[in-house]
Amino acid sequence: VPKFLSSGDARFGWPKRPKLEALTMSDVKAWIQPSLDKDAIEVAIVGDFDPDALKVELARTFGAMEKRATEVDSQEQARQVSFPQGGQEKTFTFHSEQPKGIMLYAWPTEDMLDIQRARRLNMLSRVLRDRMRVEIREQLGEAYSPRASHTGSKVFEDYGSLTAQVVGDVEKIALIRDTVVEIAESLVDEGTNEDELGRVLKPTLTSLEEQLRNNSYWLYTVMSGATVYPDQLEWAKSIFDDYESIAVEDINLLAKEFLKPENAVAVNVMPEPTQEHVH
Repeated sequence: VPKFLSSGDARFGWPKRPKLEALTMSDVKAWIQPSLDKDAIEVAIVGDFDPDALKVELARTFGAMEKRATEVDSQEQARQVSFPQGGQEKTFTFHSEQPKGIMLYAWPTEDMLDIQRARRLNMLSRVLRDRMRVEIREQLGEAYSPRASHTGSKVFEDYGSLTAQVVGDVEKIALIRDTVVEIAESLVDEGTNEDELGRVLKPTLTSLEEQLRNNSYWLYTVMSGATVYPDQLEWAKSIFDDYESIAVEDINLLAKEFLKPENAVAVNVMPEPTQEHVH
């Protein structure tokens, strides 16, 4: 599915099994050894430590290595990927005796480098998920936990997607997809409201308060990759206040811009039909 959502880009998803099995450790070494030998190194450390003592240890270890590149290659030419043409529907099959399938509906968005827009797209996806919970789980009685999320890339320019995903009975996958499309259309035509936005924003703010006390957030989200994306050091300073300032009109404008049905693609992940044998 990720490969389909990137217009067949080979860097997404798995290669065919014969191609994968043909690779050797020598192939892996030839690919990664030049980076291990000479590429720039970024060291990110968070936690309770003595900065002066840490500098001594870094000088003794990383500082003792042979001279390496001092800048990270930005690989600009490799940062291109495209969302598939809108209006397509793709079905993937798998082996299973359970009559359950997955419906995924996806709209193209943008990368996450405009952090204010990315945060508001996150909230749009949560409003969509809340409506899916009400209309699919509670009204149709299908799918215990419908999901919707937004993913904006830091690596690939202008590439992102807002996706709705539901697991359900095979014979009701089409009905579920039609319901998701109707929910999205209602967000485009009518928008959200203060009550609905508040219902998804409040737990988001609570989660952010917990996140800001967690070392893994500071290491993996803020510090890691800051050599290439120094802006993310600033993003951390504004995250709580920015989310708190999100308004209904912000979400409604993004819904009109991005939830256009003509740009979306549909994906079905379905069990292969059972073969009936005649004796």
